[in-house]
Amino acid sequence: GHNGGGGGFSIDAFLDPASGYIVSSCTNMYQNSRAIAANYLNTALNHALQPVQPPSWVKVYDKIDGMGIDAFVADGKKHLKDLGLDMNPGLLATIGEVLEEAEDYSTWAKWMGYATAQYPEEARLLVLGGDSHVKVGNKEAARKYYEKARTISSAKNNAWMPGVIDEKLKTL
Repeated sequence: GHNGGGGGFSIDAFLDPASGYIVSSCTNMYQNSRAIAANYLNTALNHALQPVQPPSWVKVYDKIDGMGIDAFVADGKKHLKDLGLDMNPGLLATIGEVLEEAEDYSTWAKWMGYATAQYPEEARLLVLGGDSHVKVGNKEAARKYYEKARTISSAKNNAWMPGVIDEKLKTL
């Protein structure tokens, strides 16, 4: 088999030499669709279907969409646990990036406020927080996020992030 994809699509192909079945699947999903394509092959071979789980960020995005960002962040740890997810900076950043891509800037800014409160020393989250505040027009909040991110990344001897942040600060 082989798969690939990009922003908003996924393509998979499987070949079963014993049966001669070939399955190809094209989806407009932001997730690895290999499990879906494998289930098509399982169906052709009369094998049991395997559960297909949405990615973590889809679960969180759907929960935020259903209950609102304010209700979600009021007890975010509980909501993440209810979704079977462990909080970590990577997950919080990914959800922020999804909100940005959805152009839901107000929700994004609130999410990044929550994320940076959980991990106040994570420069990547702080940069995303600054970016979100640029989008909602709050340049002063963006500046604070960027400056804190620059301080942290410089202290951690991050070779490239301070320069990126400096470029962002020039645009404010």
